[in-house]
Order: sequence, then structure tokens, then C-alpha cells
Amino acid sequence: MVGAGHSVTAIYDLKPKGAVDGKIATVHLRLNTIDHGEAQEITREVLASDHRRGFAEASPRFQLAACVAQAAEVLRDSYWSRGVTLGQVLARLGTVAPLLKDDREVMELVALLTRADALLRARQSTEDDLTRTRTLDALKDNLYLRARLEDELRSHAGTDPAVAAAPERSPGDAERLRKLDDIRRQNEDLRHQLEALLPK
Repeated sequence: MVGAGHSVTAIYDLKPKGAVDGKIATVHLRLNTIDHGEAQEITREVLASDHRRGFAEASPRFQLAACVAQAAEVLRDSYWSRGVTLGQVLARLGTVAPLLKDDREVMELVALLTRADALLRARQSTEDDLTRTRTLDALKDNLYLRARLEDELRSHAGTDPAVAAAPERSPGDAERLRKLDDIRRQNEDLRHQLEALLPK
């Protein structure tokens, strides 16, 4: 319910299956007016001619509403904001804000989102550092375990542990070789993860 003197913007993401032509949708709005106090319904058709080829062609107020909605999705880590950062929203908002520079609330919004973006970047940096540390620790542990298993295999079989398990090997040695292969694969995965986390 929207009170008198207030307004609400509803944003829908429409994905047409084919060419956009003619009527796209019909919007029904039911409201009680102050003058009559009776329920009235407004119906409006959304036409293909209403479609804008680019975001910049939309009205500044619509662009602002879209930026606010997208920023809200990013801040709550929504499924619908995948691949979008607050910095990207701010960049888009930066082209709209000058058109609405007389609106103090818009300027305040830009300032708040800029601060929020800085906080998110700092948090992400901390999380990345922690992930790098954990991955590096896991890699060190695996390398230690690998070295210990190789030493055990050398002492039991007297051969290079890289040699494939022979039928005469003991069940214990075969198990050690299996674990060694697992550790090597884990090490490769950890190295790839670490490379992806290292600053470019």
C-alpha cells in the first residue's frame, strides 16, 4: 500500500523470445483517489516503441531508479547481482548524477555508495588474504605429508617411489603409493587455486 503523496517505482526485467514488435505487455494499476475515495483502475499498454535501445536513452529518473535497485541487489549479495560490483553501479550512476545535480538526495546517495564500495573492497581484500593463507598452509601440509610417504616407501621398498607399484610390493606400500598419488593431485589443485588468488 502506498500512501498519498508517495510514489513507488516497480522494475521488471523482460526478456522477449523473439523480435519486439507491437504490444509487449499490459499494466493494470488499481488505486483509491483522494478526490473520489473510490477504487479506480488504470490500464496501460507497453508498446515496442517504448523500448529504448540503450540505457542512456532512458530518462534520468529511470536510470537513477535502475541504479538504486541494482545497488540494493549488490549490497544484499543477491543472485540477481552476479558478476556486478558496486563500483560498476557507481560508474553508471556517475553518468546520471550530473543530470540530477540539483537533487541533494542523489548526491547523498552517490556519497554513501562510494563509502560502501570502499568498505566492500576492503572486506574482499581481507577475505582474499585469508584464503591465500589457508591455501598456502594446506599446500605446505601436503608437501610435508608427501615427503614423509616418499621416505617411508624408500625405507620399505628401497626403490624410487615414483616407480609404479609392482605385484610383489606389500599391501602397505601399495596403499602409500595410492595416498601419494592423491596428494600429488591435491597439490596440483592447490597450486592452481593459489595462482588464481595471487595478485596479477
